[in-house]
Amino acid sequence: MKSKKLKYNNGQALLRQGSEGQAMITAVVFFMFLSLSIMLGLALPATRDFRSASDLMRSKQSFFLSESGLEDVTYRLKKNKQVDVSETLVLAGGSAVTTITDITSNKKEITALGDIINLNRKNKTILSVGEGASFNYGIQAGTGGFSMQNNSGIYGNVYANGSITGSTINSFVTGSAYAANSSELTANQLNDVPASPPNSIIFGNANATQDVAQSFQISSSGPLNKVALFIKKTGSPGNITVRIVNDSADAPGSTTYSSGNLSSSLVTNSFGWVEVALSPNYLITPGVSFWLVLDAPSGGSATKNFTWAANSAYVSGQAKIGRLGVSWSNTVPAGLDGYFKIYLGGTNSSISSVVVGQNGIGNAAAHTVTDSSVAGNLYCQTGSGNNKNCDTSQSDPAPQNFPISQAVIDGWKIDATTGGTINGNYNITQDTSLGPKKINGNLSMTSPNKTLTVTGTIYVTGNIDISANGSSIKCALSFGENSCVIVADGWIHIDNNGNFSGSGTAGSFLFLISDSSCDGSNSNPPCDTADHYAAIDLHNNGQGAVYYATKGLLNLHNNVNITAAAAYKIDLSQGAAVTYDQGLINQNFVSGPSAGWDIEGWREVE
Repeated sequence: MKSKKLKYNNGQALLRQGSEGQAMITAVVFFMFLSLSIMLGLALPATRDFRSASDLMRSKQSFFLSESGLEDVTYRLKKNKQVDVSETLVLAGGSAVTTITDITSNKKEITALGDIINLNRKNKTILSVGEGASFNYGIQAGTGGFSMQNNSGIYGNVYANGSITGSTINSFVTGSAYAANSSELTANQLNDVPASPPNSIIFGNANATQDVAQSFQISSSGPLNKVALFIKKTGSPGNITVRIVNDSADAPGSTTYSSGNLSSSLVTNSFGWVEVALSPNYLITPGVSFWLVLDAPSGGSATKNFTWAANSAYVSGQAKIGRLGVSWSNTVPAGLDGYFKIYLGGTNSSISSVVVGQNGIGNAAAHTVTDSSVAGNLYCQTGSGNNKNCDTSQSDPAPQNFPISQAVIDGWKIDATTGGTINGNYNITQDTSLGPKKINGNLSMTSPNKTLTVTGTIYVTGNIDISANGSSIKCALSFGENSCVIVADGWIHIDNNGNFSGSGTAGSFLFLISDSSCDGSNSNPPCDTADHYAAIDLHNNGQGAVYYATKGLLNLHNNVNITAAAAYKIDLSQGAAVTYDQGLINQNFVSGPSAGWDIEGWREVE
């Protein structure tokens, strides 16, 4: 009996121990499931957030990829580069498909669809043909450079393809100043074949044949740098003055634009090339006849003279023999051409005696900078007398093109004729609205307090004289934010506080353009009647207008406050100041040849 009872008790114990183990396993499994549920509850939101963050990042990448495609095609159109109606840009594992649709002949719609792993963003822009110009500098000078007298300067930036010269008393540029070197030195005109010259011209041997000259025309504008001559001597003649002069009735004139000294010691008794540096570096005009004159000393003879190698091959000019300022004759035989080379470009520019920048901002950059104070960085290769040393880490500034091309100006002249032609001089004696109109003659405003409202482009074949006190010229209201233009072949003279303005809408200005080559050094007609022999001469206040004379001199007198200016050469007299208007950075016109594509709008559409 006892043994049976013991066996029963042992079974109960075993059953009790098995139940306790099962409960523990159940608890462990329960806690495992609970822990897993907690982990999943925490992981799923994190996973969703990670996926959302990834999608957001890819969406942004898709947006910027779409922007890149749009910018790429817009840039190509504005720069006249090759572009297809559909372009695909692949970048960063995604792509942007850009499509160009012609709305009209003068308007295009460009859409760009960015795709990063099936996440799409789409942008669109509208481009229209416009007549525009970008004025990035308050004052821009060509290779003639610009000079500033006491207490004169520029409120803004200045860029010159020549030197910037100040005075010892407060000549200033509140922004940055850049003086670019001229373009690379090139032989623009040459007459040098065959190597053994078939003919020659003897000069410097008598009064009637003391000098020799060769006419020429250059193919592109640039500053005169030097000439080279294929020449020899007999005996020991004196030195030669080499001159570039004007043409006067198919013979050398009396105006010397540039000159240099040819030392007789550099010339041998055998033909050889001799170079002569020229000064100043006059900006010579293409398509116009000039003369290269070899002005020999008096007292020559048959045993003391020079011989210039010659042929009859140069098609843009001819040689003549004679005496400068007296008379000229054809060569013997007639039609000879001297061996010569005309070099343009290659000149280094400088900044001197100018205060540049303010409050630590405003850089100066030129090959040479002297006696100047610069608030920002001073980039130059050589310098002295400045407030800091030259930073030579950057190359010299490169020449910049003027914002309005000659082709655009010529187009405005044509557009003006669509409104008819006035033959003879035209004087504004009462309030007048005018344009588009061509005036075959001069335009003048000599009656006080009269207003000329420009309703279209005005082209004057002669000169413009605005000298009456209180004269006003403004663009018509219809121009809106666009600017209006008056262009003259001759000089422009403005005096007695003229009042100039655009249409009244922000960004609209009056442009006064002279196509004259009066550069301050030419006193011959038609420049002989111009004040200071300048293409544009401005007295007193001229605010509200932009002055443009890329072939000549812009002369600014005391108390002048203008909007902006661009000219081959600019002189600021004492007290003159230029205030730069930011609205000029992108300037539009309603007349003239197309200057490219303008952006009307830019936005995301998907």
